[in-house]
Amino acid sequence: MPPSPPNKVDKVGFWGPPTSTLDWCEYNYEISFYMAEFWNTVSNLIMIVPPLWGIYLGFKHHIGMRIVLCYASLLIVGIGSWLFHMTLLYRMQLMDELPMVWGTLASAYALFDINSSRSQINWWLASLLITYGSVITVIYITINVPIFHQVAYGLLVTACFLYSYILSRKKYFPMRWFVLSLGLYLIGFCVWNIDNVFCRNLRHIRQRLPVILGPITQLHAWWHFFAGYASYLSILYLQQARLTVLKRRSSIKFGVLGLYVKIDMERDRAE
Repeated sequence: MPPSPPNKVDKVGFWGPPTSTLDWCEYNYEISFYMAEFWNTVSNLIMIVPPLWGIYLGFKHHIGMRIVLCYASLLIVGIGSWLFHMTLLYRMQLMDELPMVWGTLASAYALFDINSSRSQINWWLASLLITYGSVITVIYITINVPIFHQVAYGLLVTACFLYSYILSRKKYFPMRWFVLSLGLYLIGFCVWNIDNVFCRNLRHIRQRLPVILGPITQLHAWWHFFAGYASYLSILYLQQARLTVLKRRSSIKFGVLGLYVKIDMERDRAE
């Protein structure tokens, strides 16, 4: 559990005293009476708005339910994390942490089964991943040890990045998108650890900065930004890889909401 230095007292707001097993470095109810951790809450928009855009384009261009499910999983993680940091209640904590595991399992299925036909379901892989998720869920709810969840989630993320590297080497999608996604995630992981280990120092720095600069030191919120967008980008290159398998021409472009997959619809109609 991240340290809570005594140099300033956390407030109690609308949702009452925290019941979660984790309470992060942002002071509770410092900005809003209705949000326990304001910056850690609103930073989840990075995991809500882009996947909504991805879901819309997914249905519009008929990219397949496995990719839409990946976007939806990231959206659910964003909503769950919003609820957790807004309330710091244990039941909301589970709505954040468990979807992180199950959402990564959805991406793992789409990634490891990248070469299947449009309608084919890999029941062996699906059963294996569901078993893993179920075991992790039962154990975590039973023991309530955050490090167990973090390790279980970290192993999944590592496996997905390793296989993504293999696919990028095989030209399923450009290597630069894999490198960008991995780089952003590693930056997020670093600031997450700094926020945990050096919370006391960060709080002292924050108190000495002008109020307008305080959000810069909210490193858990930056973790949301970097890890959230890295996850979104990983779904983008997964989508491009899937479209390559289905012989649909696509490319990753910049748009209003950042990066998105552009599909060559003229070629689709011609074929």
